[in-house]
Amino acid sequence: MIRRAAYVLAALLVVAPLLWAAIRHVREDAAWDLVRAAATAHERTGYTGRAAWRHGKWGWSVAVTHDAESGWTRYGWGWGAYTVQGPSSRNPDPAAWCLDLGALEKSYRAREEQPTRFLDRSARTVVLEPRHEARPWLRLTLDAETMLPLQVASHRPDGSLYRVAAFREVEIGAQSVEAPTRQRHHQRWFGNRVDGPGLDEALGFHALVPDWLPPGFRCIESRVSTAWSTPKAIMVFSDGVTAFEISQRTVPTPAQLEAAMVRRHGPRRGARMAEKMLNDRLRALAQGGDADALCRRHKFGMHTSYELRVGEREVRMTAREDLDGEEVLRVLRSLRPR
Repeated sequence: MIRRAAYVLAALLVVAPLLWAAIRHVREDAAWDLVRAAATAHERTGYTGRAAWRHGKWGWSVAVTHDAESGWTRYGWGWGAYTVQGPSSRNPDPAAWCLDLGALEKSYRAREEQPTRFLDRSARTVVLEPRHEARPWLRLTLDAETMLPLQVASHRPDGSLYRVAAFREVEIGAQSVEAPTRQRHHQRWFGNRVDGPGLDEALGFHALVPDWLPPGFRCIESRVSTAWSTPKAIMVFSDGVTAFEISQRTVPTPAQLEAAMVRRHGPRRGARMAEKMLNDRLRALAQGGDADALCRRHKFGMHTSYELRVGEREVRMTAREDLDGEEVLRVLRSLRPR
């Protein structure tokens, strides 16, 4: 009898960890189903309301309307408004929390928490925990019916809350947003997507790319904009949630800069702006040379922009505070021609 009980206990000790691993795997798969639905909810769901970032304190709210059928999203505040294709991560729109689903699945683990309510709607909660050190962890509050993200809270590794994107009011259902009449101008400023060797061909020079990236990061998008005095490459890197941009172009000559400013602002104002830029910006850039001798560092909101000159190229890296200064410098030090 004792021997039989010992056999049963031994079997349980062997099987129990396997059963727990299987249950945990099933639960994580179910949580990832929610995450994938949340990342693509805007493709199926229209919404309108007001949303805001909280970064220390709640900022002003932005009116947002998204039309799932056309894919356009309109953002408005006060007297200003503009329309873009899809939700924009540069605005307080919780639906824009996921920058790249493939990178996200390699960089984070998912688990579902207890159901809750948000804005008097039934909601489900998913937590994304980073697989790599020093990355933020996220709590997603999703509309239970459509999986549309209603609130996305980001936490530092120590658990402290430092950023929230949330709807302050929302109506979910069919909406209508028309394409902007000045889309051609906006597209030219934003740039056209270019992949692979076509990037160097569109630029006219070999783009610099980082040899080192923070764990989990990869290039998710490359664009070329011709709205500047010389063609500009814009490369976006992300681990699915956190992102940074590296933009670069050849340093414009005074004649190129003046022609671009005159074309954009008219003869008198353009000439004055070109002269000021030459005196301030390009003179400072000319003194640079590597990532340890950064010429300029700008901070605006949650983003910090680092600007330097590498040979005949003007390089800018714009990163959110999810990346610390040492990581930024390591990326910049590793820049090499493609």
